[in-house]
Amino acid sequence: MRLFLLVIIYFLISATLMGQPLDHKLGSSIGFSSETYNQKVSGILNNAQGDFSGTLQKSSLSISGFYDLSYVEISVQIDKQVIQTHEIQTGTGGFSSSSKDINIDSQEVDIIIGAKLKYPFDFRYFSFYPVVGYEYRLNISASGKESLTDQQKSDMNDHFLDLGLGIDIPLGVGVGIRSSIYSCYNLTPTITKAKNLADSLGLKFSDYDYKVVGLVGFYYKLP
Repeated sequence: MRLFLLVIIYFLISATLMGQPLDHKLGSSIGFSSETYNQKVSGILNNAQGDFSGTLQKSSLSISGFYDLSYVEISVQIDKQVIQTHEIQTGTGGFSSSSKDINIDSQEVDIIIGAKLKYPFDFRYFSFYPVVGYEYRLNISASGKESLTDQQKSDMNDHFLDLGLGIDIPLGVGVGIRSSIYSCYNLTPTITKAKNLADSLGLKFSDYDYKVVGLVGFYYKLP
């Protein structure tokens, strides 16, 4: 995170020294995200070679506010899970050759703080820009059929690398529409309980997590 902030500061100073204009914009967006977590465990279990894989899927709605300084965007977002967590499990060999499709009754609310670098290309009727960014997801509420341990709650706090595209469409008098789409890769996806269990049994554990986010909203260009 510190490195990314230093890059942002360097980027802003460089743009200023080169005489690039810096527009100030304030805005708000609503969004929808679909997140997929994949986990795989393999090795010898019950005297047989095999593997187990699980896929968790969930979807959320969000509302966010942002401050845009031409090449940098800072945002704060509240994210609420709206579709029940869905899990698909498959196993082979010593892990039992079976497949399960499970709906998990759980709810989450998160605050997401993001910082993004963007490079706008201005055209006559719109501005288009690629984006690379960082965000931190802090869970503030989680519930399910079973109470969560402190470690499980901690595992819900994650760091993401964001890659995306955005477009601004001015409507006049400093007001415009902003739409963007991001692919966000979780840098800290591991569920500690599952990894510790695999390690205790001498099994190989791997996982990854990503989400796709779409946002649309309005901005106001400050004078």
